[in-house]
Amino acid sequence: MQKHYIVGTAGHIDHGKTTLSKALTGKDTDRLKEEKQRNISIELGFAPFTLPNGDQVSLIDVPGHEKFVRHMVAGVGGIDLVLLVIAADEGVMPQTEEHLNIIQLLGIEHGIVVLTKKDLVDEEFIELVEEDIRELLSKTSLKNAPILSVSSKNNEGIEVLKKTIQEELSKIPERSSTGFLRMPIDRVFTLKGIGTVVTGTVYSGIIHVGDELEILPSNFKVRVRSLQVHSESVETAYAGQRVAVNIAGVELEDIQRGDSLVTINQWEPSNRVDIELHILEDLDFPLKQNNKIKFHVGTSEVLGSIVLYDRKEAVAGETIYCQVKLEESIISSRKERFIIRRPSPATTIAGGIIIDPNADKHKFRKETVDHLKQISKGTLKDLIYQQLLHNSQIFLTSSELSNILTLPEKEISEAIQTLIEEEKIVAFTNSKPILYSSHFHLENLQQRITKYLLDYHQEFPLRTGVTKAEFLSIFTPQLKPKLAQNILSFWESQQFIKINEEFISAYDFAPQLPSELQKVANQIEELLINQGFAPEDWDDIALKYSLSQKDKLELYNFLLSQNKIVKLTDKIVIHFKIFLQAKELITAYLMKEKQLTLQEAKEILQVSRKYLIPLMEAMDREKVTVLRQGQNYRELRKVN
Repeated sequence: MQKHYIVGTAGHIDHGKTTLSKALTGKDTDRLKEEKQRNISIELGFAPFTLPNGDQVSLIDVPGHEKFVRHMVAGVGGIDLVLLVIAADEGVMPQTEEHLNIIQLLGIEHGIVVLTKKDLVDEEFIELVEEDIRELLSKTSLKNAPILSVSSKNNEGIEVLKKTIQEELSKIPERSSTGFLRMPIDRVFTLKGIGTVVTGTVYSGIIHVGDELEILPSNFKVRVRSLQVHSESVETAYAGQRVAVNIAGVELEDIQRGDSLVTINQWEPSNRVDIELHILEDLDFPLKQNNKIKFHVGTSEVLGSIVLYDRKEAVAGETIYCQVKLEESIISSRKERFIIRRPSPATTIAGGIIIDPNADKHKFRKETVDHLKQISKGTLKDLIYQQLLHNSQIFLTSSELSNILTLPEKEISEAIQTLIEEEKIVAFTNSKPILYSSHFHLENLQQRITKYLLDYHQEFPLRTGVTKAEFLSIFTPQLKPKLAQNILSFWESQQFIKINEEFISAYDFAPQLPSELQKVANQIEELLINQGFAPEDWDDIALKYSLSQKDKLELYNFLLSQNKIVKLTDKIVIHFKIFLQAKELITAYLMKEKQLTLQEAKEILQVSRKYLIPLMEAMDREKVTVLRQGQNYRELRKVN
């Protein structure tokens, strides 16, 4: 199967990168008029060529002039192999070293050093230059890179270079097309009769003709009209390919370099990223708290500032864990490489790996750094576990984890299963969708709940429990009601809590009257039974027995929860036994007469309207009777 690779050039201005690209591809990658006039590359140039084995290569010719290093960062960021171009007649120059630093910081491990313009010097001089290069590369990721000398002018050494490129690329695993689509945009233009076109390297995922996608952070929904790879129309483009995408739904002026073409609803722009930062060895000044920097990732270049958590400054050669606060939002991925440059004078100062592309604001303490260090080294399984440990939400679904980590739900689910088997997380399988929580968080939460309920029962020993609404607002505020109910059901099945209609209590709790109140309760019950269908107001009863305001309310709720009394109004209650008597009288009458007016009910119960109306409404609430709308009578409620 034909493979696709991205190869980029790097090196000092006027060392022959563009001429070399033309020799390899047969195409001139200088496409701007200004580039032709000034004889330098300002923008990224792109051209395809085919290796001897048939594999396809997209060659990115990046500018070498110091002012255009930002374009070089955008080009090198997505490549598989770098060609470090050095003119044989000049050797290593300032931008050679800066580009090499960027290659290092971007973690590019595969490269070839190409000595151009060999026709201008003799073999002895080339050997001297090669010695200098080997010394320069000795402590870098390119220390074992092949060094080839070529003459792009007469094509000497070009075929050998192509074969060497093929050999080096064969050592590199092909990029996986799994994951959600992300293509950082490096060019935007319009073509007559076609419309808006964006180009870039597909970092992850797959693009199909007809796909509905979005452009972030500009936030536009678009549809893919057509695709081109190597100037040929295709139906599908994969990770690792350079693609031209004709899109509908957006105008040229709405998009800019630095935007990304992405899968809808799977990426979130962010202006904070947690990072592992490697400071250059030869940096001659410290990196301090809140230092202004330029942050380069993908094709984005955004101003920002450094946020240090366990120090006031960092010095040359250090690796630190910190955050970058950006002035504009970007789209980036976990473990993606980036470069940091000083705004003025414009120099590369550091680079590294993104730990969290959608970071929160953290506390200034050593524990924050320890946490960042831990997740920076983690596998997918570790990332999921750390997310469940440190996310503000205790319960997450696999879909939510998928969105947070920008990875397909299938990959997330496989790692989750391993964590369940290792007893690191708990799955609430009675919930749809399934909710997950770490054992650590769940135990802490259950300890908090246990203490809360014990304190509550101690303060309110007569209450059935805390209301479900209050409980959920305290312990599961982020969950939708149905999911929260699933959590409660799980806990009840584990005999952790008890649910009694709309109340929640500790599983082994039962309301119990203190001895002094039990005596009063017995007396009140006896009084209510004796008073029948026309009892005193509750306020008067409480006053008669000298109940405090708290005891008056607590005893009222207790007797209600124990079905000792039935509420007629806010001030009137009758004993449950009396209510049953009324129910029997009314039911017996309706079984015989079928219909009941208020006047007939009054004659049966022998009470005034003060008690009659609320008593009959209580019958309706208890589903004994039903009032016919628009009619002045009640009937027995039919039982299905």
